[in-house]
Amino acid sequence: MIGVIILIAIVAVVIFLSTGSARTDVYLKDFEVSVDGKTITLKVGISGSVGYVRKIERTSGSTNGYYTFYSTYCINSKIGSKDTFEIEIDNNMDEIYFYIGNKGYKPVLAKYKVTNEWTKINYGNMKINLLIKEDIKKVAINTGAQNNNYFEYTDNDIIEKIFNIFLGLETTIPSTTFNPKNTKEMYLISFDTDEYEDKFEWSIEIYKK
Repeated sequence: MIGVIILIAIVAVVIFLSTGSARTDVYLKDFEVSVDGKTITLKVGISGSVGYVRKIERTSGSTNGYYTFYSTYCINSKIGSKDTFEIEIDNNMDEIYFYIGNKGYKPVLAKYKVTNEWTKINYGNMKINLLIKEDIKKVAINTGAQNNNYFEYTDNDIIEKIFNIFLGLETTIPSTTFNPKNTKEMYLISFDTDEYEDKFEWSIEIYKK
């Protein structure tokens, strides 16, 4: 009887110690930035069928946020489980990553520096949503060069050619940043529905590395 009790105790300890480890299947459901912009509340889920999340830990010294989530102890135990976590952010942080195993991380949130708005990175099928072609009155292209860097077009044939370049484009590969570095070429293409307005209603950035 004593031997059986010891064996059960050993098995229980092994199971306990073998759980509570890093999860690699956590995904972002939703997020909310605080009013003062100092914290983000993350609501997460897991793609696996077993287990729960108990804590989050920042696992990199980078200015961006690299985070690892950990399972609850014991197999499929709800004790101590959470699905909402609050993390601190600062002005230097513009990307947030989740750990996916094998020392790898996947970007889940990115901040667009022009507006300082955080955006969830979509890993589904993504299609560019264009304006209605007939409503477009003007297209501008900024090449980012020092000289002769800005061009405007109001000719309908040229507008249609530029519009058709993006028509129907879709991808399942998300951008990993809104602020690409060390690019060879960068273009900002803007569309407007009013020929005489300076503020463009829709734009897309293209870069080459």
